[in-house]
Amino acid sequence: MSDCVFCKIVAGEIPSVKIRENDQFIALLDAFPACKGQTLVLPKRHYDPDIFLMENNVYVQFMLATKEVVSLLKHWLWVDKIWLVVEWLQVPHAHIKLYPFRWGKSFEWRFTGHTLADMNELQTLAHVLKS
Repeated sequence: MSDCVFCKIVAGEIPSVKIRENDQFIALLDAFPACKGQTLVLPKRHYDPDIFLMENNVYVQFMLATKEVVSLLKHWLWVDKIWLVVEWLQVPHAHIKLYPFRWGKSFEWRFTGHTLADMNELQTLAHVLKS
C-alpha cells in the first residue's frame, strides 16, 4: 500500500531500528516510545489492522514471531512483564505493540505527547537486543 507508513518502513523508504526479522515479520523499536524498549511487531505484507481477520496460519505465525520478540525483550531488558497491545487507531497496517513493564521508579510512561526517540539511543539498544 503506497501511503502506509509501515509498508514504507518494510520497503526501506523510511529508516527504522530493527531488532528481529524473518521472511514474514519484522520487529522494530518504536520511534515514538511511551517507555524504554517499546517495540512494534508487524507483518511485511500489508494486512488489515484487525488481526482477527487474518487467515489462521498467518495469525499463528504472527503470534509466534511476537513471542520470540517478547523473549528477547524480557532477557535483555531484565523485565518480567511485557504488555501486548493490538490496536488499529493510527496506522492501517496490522501490528502489535510491546511495552516492557518495569515496576517502581524505573517504570517510565508517557501517556500523551510521545516524542521522537534519539536514534543513537535506539541503535545502542538494538545492538544489545541483537547480541
